[in-house]
Amino acid sequence: MKDNGSSRRATMLRHVTLAATTALIIGSFDGLWAARGSVYSPLLLAGLGAGTLAVTGAFVGLLQAALLFLVEPIVKRCGLRRRWQAAMSSDAKGDRRPVVAFHAWVASAVVVSTPLLLGFAALLKRSERIKEVALRDAVLVMGAAGALITVLVVSAMVRPIFESACKRLDGSWGLPRPRSQLLRYVLFVAVPAGLLLVPMFTEFGVKLGILAAPFALALFFAAEGLLWRLTQTLARKRREPGGRSGALLVRSWTGLLVVAVVISIALFEIWPQASAAIAAGRVTPSAAAWLQRITDVDRDGVSSLFGGGDCAAFDASRAPTLAEIPNNRIDEDCDGFDATAAQVLPELAPYYGQLSGSQKKRYNVLLLVVDSLRPDHLSAYGYNKRTSPYIDELAKDAWLFTRAYSQSSTTALSMPSMLSGRRPSTMQWKGGYPEAISSEQMLPEVLGQEGYDTRLAVNRYVVRHLKGLQRDFQQVVSVPEGADWKSGDYIISNVVSAVEDAKRSGRPFFITAHFDDVHHPYRAHRGKSVPSFPSLQRDISAYDRCIANFDNMLRFLGSYLEQAEVWNDTIVILTADHGEEFEEHGGTIHSRTCYVESVQVPLIVRIPGFEPQRISSRVALTDLVPTLIEALSLPADRFPVDGQSLFIPALAPGTAPADRPIFCSVFQLMSGRKNFFIRSVRTEKHALIYESLSERIELYDVVADPRESRNIASSNPDIVEDLRRLLGASATGNLWEARRFQ
Repeated sequence: MKDNGSSRRATMLRHVTLAATTALIIGSFDGLWAARGSVYSPLLLAGLGAGTLAVTGAFVGLLQAALLFLVEPIVKRCGLRRRWQAAMSSDAKGDRRPVVAFHAWVASAVVVSTPLLLGFAALLKRSERIKEVALRDAVLVMGAAGALITVLVVSAMVRPIFESACKRLDGSWGLPRPRSQLLRYVLFVAVPAGLLLVPMFTEFGVKLGILAAPFALALFFAAEGLLWRLTQTLARKRREPGGRSGALLVRSWTGLLVVAVVISIALFEIWPQASAAIAAGRVTPSAAAWLQRITDVDRDGVSSLFGGGDCAAFDASRAPTLAEIPNNRIDEDCDGFDATAAQVLPELAPYYGQLSGSQKKRYNVLLLVVDSLRPDHLSAYGYNKRTSPYIDELAKDAWLFTRAYSQSSTTALSMPSMLSGRRPSTMQWKGGYPEAISSEQMLPEVLGQEGYDTRLAVNRYVVRHLKGLQRDFQQVVSVPEGADWKSGDYIISNVVSAVEDAKRSGRPFFITAHFDDVHHPYRAHRGKSVPSFPSLQRDISAYDRCIANFDNMLRFLGSYLEQAEVWNDTIVILTADHGEEFEEHGGTIHSRTCYVESVQVPLIVRIPGFEPQRISSRVALTDLVPTLIEALSLPADRFPVDGQSLFIPALAPGTAPADRPIFCSVFQLMSGRKNFFIRSVRTEKHALIYESLSERIELYDVVADPRESRNIASSNPDIVEDLRRLLGASATGNLWEARRFQ
């Protein structure tokens, strides 16, 4: 007779082997899925996915075995195994009450849960509008808990109805049916779980939010149970499970699992494209990310295994996300060599330095930021639909920059960058929803110290989330509850009030107004008198109408500024915090990529006394702060800016560096999205987009391919390497650590 220790070891080995095998099968199919439409071998990806998931499954099996050891005494004490056997009894002469009661409960639960599942699916769909991760997760958890409680309560109420039906079925056919345990499991567990959960994942995927993990585990356990029933059936058909052939089979299969795991780890080590290759999978990328987290020994945010790329597993001062220090004989960023001084960022002169005394004064400043506004949907930028007649008029009296880029495709990073003149990748951030630390110098704080009346006019979403953006303004004014995403009228009213207050106080003003009227869900135009702009994509049509609606509101504001006699003393800047996606690269909305449609923004700057012109030099939103420092004659030594004054491309275009690199950073901020961390660098000829978690690299020739549709990274390794070094040199802040708030 085996001792207790041997029995426990056998149980643990069985659970680990079973869970790893189940995960291996899932990983194989996931690898084949990832290979669809890719250039990689399906067999190679199937092996990579199988080994990666097998490791994850082994961990799950260990947890299963440990949980079983903990609950086993409770199961024995409560007689749960005996009750289950009674409910599954096929003895027609025995007590049939447990059999009838159990089947009645199952039938009533299935009937009650079906409409509730449809309702929960509707809740999932509507909850996509909730942008705060914690709030959306709370809504989903409460919805799932409410559905579960409802199933239990209502099932108990209607079970007597089903008991009579199940009693008749038991008398006629004899329950349980079918007699085969394997077939019963397939019909009543595996198939329902697949029909309920697989479509849920197919439809919503990571949009399940906090429920994705428990739903995935439920589906995994259903598959694992099916595999267990299948092996038990096969074992009974051969010989008793404890025989030597059974033990040999278990050991042999365990050895094959170990081989698969070793091959997977080796592929991640020797194949640089491994992480990028599996990125299209549904399960493997998340499993690899989880394995990277638990194998990150030095806690620097990067593992040396499973594609993490850490070249020093026990040294937190060396990782692919760290900035390289030139000529110190240390490879900080794990690119294989130490950088030289020539590999750091090219020096960028921040100021023009030749403005006359009459050209510099204490102007008022009105910074108008339109969330998600793309320049190629404005008629001033050549759009073939007249969406923005007033903006067209404004542009004729201002500097219009045809190639301006934001430093992120999410407001949370773009706005602090815009108001500090620094790239997100060079700034220091707090954990949690990204917020610049207090020592990061912001323009409104300095203007307040210089005697300006500083105001921020925003919607309630910004008030709730962008705390760091608000702290440097003397006053923050918002809109009524429920007005978000159509609040332009209130924002305009708040701007007018701020101008009037500044006039009464005799102080110059700095007003930043952040408009949400062009933001998804593109409904601000409803009920307004704006033209229609037909399009094959309904969202684009609504988006254009929202732009036209905003343009009407902006005309009113412009008329007011002229009548209030502040127009000729006010610098007016119209721009956006980022662009918007309409499936150019498969995505929609924003906050997820650094492609051109997500980062190219309109930039119209009117400074009294300067001649209007169209300027084709590439510029960044980090250029606004040095421009205002020069125009307002502020102390330049207080701002360690990354940008360059717009006076240089406007007044001395020959001195503006043609191949200036412009950077973008964005990471996962929204609920229901895969984890990602994307950085990009743009030069005159190329754009490199790098996803740090999967190490996916894309390179585009922006001259020949301005829409960035043809990835030429594989055929241009030297250009990729040069641009990656620029990316590494630009990452001197702590954005990598800050993004781990989630």
